[in-house]
Amino acid sequence: MGSLRLFARSVQIVLNAPLSTPEKVVLVAILTHGSEQCFPGIRRLAALTSQSERTVQRAIKSCEAKKVLGVSKRGNPGFQESNRYRVRLGKLRELRPSGGRPGDSVSPGPDCVSPGDGESPELD
Repeated sequence: MGSLRLFARSVQIVLNAPLSTPEKVVLVAILTHGSEQCFPGIRRLAALTSQSERTVQRAIKSCEAKKVLGVSKRGNPGFQESNRYRVRLGKLRELRPSGGRPGDSVSPGPDCVSPGDGESPELD
């Protein structure tokens, strides 16, 4: 159950960040592939998020520019494999909502379970 709470907390951090909808859904889709590092392709992310491949590419570039997503190229010269992605939860927490302070967030509703067991996602 600990990893499910860790995932839920990670998603909550993404959803509370002042990002565009495509950026948020792409980051959540990346999180569904693993917590440390993952290698989903653009086509897979587009299918998971119901976004076009181009929209996914723009969202990734934007998140990378904001330093909330680490992207590492994989593959040998002349042969490109899917990139490796790492969501930087610590950087997401530092983003300021417009007119807000770092850490401002939307509280979960009463039907949500809060990760109150002291676990927290690994932060960069």
